[in-house]
Amino acid sequence: MAFTIEGQDRPGRWLVTCDHASNQVPDWVGGGSLGIPAEDMARHIAWDIGAAGLARALGQHLDSPVLMSDFSRLVIDPNRGEDDPTLVMKLYDGTIIPANRHVGQVEVEERLDRLYRPYHAAYSRLAALRPDRVIVAVHSFTPCLRGRDPRPWHVGVLYSHLDARLSQPLIARLQPRTKACPPRQPATPPRRGA
Repeated sequence: MAFTIEGQDRPGRWLVTCDHASNQVPDWVGGGSLGIPAEDMARHIAWDIGAAGLARALGQHLDSPVLMSDFSRLVIDPNRGEDDPTLVMKLYDGTIIPANRHVGQVEVEERLDRLYRPYHAAYSRLAALRPDRVIVAVHSFTPCLRGRDPRPWHVGVLYSHLDARLSQPLIARLQPRTKACPPRQPATPPRRGA
């Protein structure tokens, strides 16, 4: 399965999503292995550690549905556009991904059809169920990528410049309590189309 939905019939207006909820590799991809050690599959390169638990808790608290991927971002990243060169990573944070090293368009298309597109179809369907839907996408980040300085923040709030009604009050409440990423300071360069 490409995704899990929890609380699909919950009445809340929120849709809580977790694009990187799992570090699983489907059996039909490399026999269930990307060719990297279990220690690497347990790292942030394969999934957003802790994000699924937070997404579930938020969904329960908000009485709203939760959509989570059931595959590792290293298989195909649901948080990328279909034409993004990082859709299927060959190298991530210093780790070569052997099963992706020579992946061709046919295999990418299979991953799109079996994982990415079903996930996004469910996302679109759930988002369209209410005209007042508010989407909260839950991610986590590693405190330090290999070869880089540690990130100074405990929390980051990424949001569209088109609507800051949720993000600005949330940032204002978080900043006195924790090291929150300052407003308007991107944690990473913005992606094209974001």
